[in-house]
Order: sequence, then structure tokens, then C-alpha cells
Amino acid sequence: MVLDVSDDGLAVVGRIPVTGQPNKMLLNPAQTRLFVALDNSDAVATIDTTSHGVLEQIDTTAPEQVFGNRKGFKGSNPNSLSLSPDETTLFVTNGGSNSVAVIRLDNEKHRHSNVIGLLPTGWYPNSVSLSRDGQWLYVVNGKSNAGPNPKACRDTLSIAPGSLNPCWAQNQYVWQLHRAGLLSLPLPNATALARLTWQTAENNGFANERGRRQVRRVMAPAPKDRSRDLHRQGKPHLRPGAG
Repeated sequence: MVLDVSDDGLAVVGRIPVTGQPNKMLLNPAQTRLFVALDNSDAVATIDTTSHGVLEQIDTTAPEQVFGNRKGFKGSNPNSLSLSPDETTLFVTNGGSNSVAVIRLDNEKHRHSNVIGLLPTGWYPNSVSLSRDGQWLYVVNGKSNAGPNPKACRDTLSIAPGSLNPCWAQNQYVWQLHRAGLLSLPLPNATALARLTWQTAENNGFANERGRRQVRRVMAPAPKDRSRDLHRQGKPHLRPGAG
């Protein structure tokens, strides 16, 4: 919804249709682009603030090379945004996959924005900020493991009003034991980002990561004693045309 706030009151001057539930918005410094997190579409919409048109919709789940998602599975739940000082990179928290998506925005070299990496986080990240110099990320993890709750009792079968008040007063219901946390991390270089991306993929059981583990097993060097056995046995037989 576009509101005119120039006068004393508010006036609706337009509506911008998007494909999912918008839950977070971020303007670039010039206020020419509006980035909108769409949680149940697993995407971010980029909107032109002059024409009110959607310029593109960026999937936040993972780089295509890591998880192609041909079946269109949902559940990443993007919910917060932060823009790098040079406005080339957008950072998006994916609450459902416990990650921060690193998105390279479109420019003269790259015509389309896309996810180039993922950063693993704690449980359900729901806020991300960048330091002024763009070198550090700060991520709020919205949940934590509840842990034991020995004082969460139900020591009576009574259904009388107030009979459970002593138990409830312990404040040890599972949801009451969840705690938020703050994660701070330096912005990784390309090599570290690749490693962290595959770690996130493994955490979430993405299909391509299972294939990657299989490749690692196949290509792993054989133990020394087994290598000697293979040497004594000669080269393995190859079918015609194999190689």
C-alpha cells in the first residue's frame, strides 16, 4: 500500500500487488528502490518507488547450483533485510532455514539479482544489520532450545479455578524458556562464503549437498594398505567406452 503523508492526514494513493505476504521493507539511500521480504513466497521483491512497479523477484532459498528447487518447495521464510554500503549486496535472514542469504544485486555486469551464498545462523534468525563500514553482520536468532523444565508441573488433577496457578507461576512452559541470541560475524571472503554455503546446505539436507557428499566419498583417496592391494591386483577393468 502506498500512502501520501505530505498533508496532515494519510491518503492511500496506490497498491502494489506482490506474490507473498510482505513482512519487512527496506529503502535504498536514494529512496528509488524498495526491497520487500515476502515470507511465504521465499523471495524478495524489488520495487521502483516512482512507477510502483515490481522490477524483479529474487528467490532467497539458495544458489541454484546448491539447490535448484525444481519442485518449488517453500519454507525459507525471509523476514529481514540489510543493504551493503555500496548497495551491491543485500543480506536477507531466512528464518525457516536458519541462514542469511547473500544476494548480489543487479548492476552493469549482472543483469539479474541472485543468491551467491548462504551463512548459517542459530535458530530462526529474524533480524540482520550491517556495520557502518560494511565489514560486520549482526544477526538476531529469535529462538533457542528450551532446555529442561523440571518446575513445569501438573501435580494435581483438580479442575477448580486457580488450582494450577502455583505451577504456572514457575514460568517454565516451553515457550517461556526460549531465548533470543545475537550473532556477530565478519563479512566472509569468497572462499569462506563458499564453505559456509555448503555448511548451510548440509544443515538443511539440500539434495545437491547429498550428491556432493557422495562425490567426496567416491573421490576420497584410498587408505595406504588398500592402495597397495590395488597396485598388486593391477588396474581395475574398464568396460569398452568407459573412462
